[in-house]
Amino acid sequence: MNRFRVRLPCHATALALVLMAGALPALGQTCSVSSTGANFGNYDYANGNSTTGTVTLSCSLALLNNVTLALSAGVASGATTSNRMMSQQLPAGGDRLNYGLFQNATVGPLCAGGIVWGNTAATEPAPIGTLFIFPAFPHSWTVYACLPANQDVTVATYADTVTATVAWQ
Repeated sequence: MNRFRVRLPCHATALALVLMAGALPALGQTCSVSSTGANFGNYDYANGNSTTGTVTLSCSLALLNNVTLALSAGVASGATTSNRMMSQQLPAGGDRLNYGLFQNATVGPLCAGGIVWGNTAATEPAPIGTLFIFPAFPHSWTVYACLPANQDVTVATYADTVTATVAWQ
């Protein structure tokens, strides 16, 4: 199995999820991973916030089998893929905002009904099968992000870093 990892920093002033890019050699071809951030906007204590981000795999020309995208739990101590956390940065402090990354849209202020986007075969979306990727036709994954309501935290900037792993056979 071939693997490529890219770090996805999550920053929150107005709680934004920022995804970064990297380069990937695939079957002798040039590939890259890029992303668009998921901006939560200002935190809504009563209703929570939901948004989306995108991770895109682009190649000069590639035939890839059983492609998957896995997302780590992030770097906050105690975080899991089902309970990701952004740590308070500015001003420095000990508060954390819990958030989730999902394979589908969630419902309501507590992010109900979401399928957690995990980092193991059991929690990743099913492999995509065979992808034929070239510049005009990249492959994109939508990442649904949800920030649950009722988190009593200091008004501050929060951040986390999630590692995405694109794998194929």
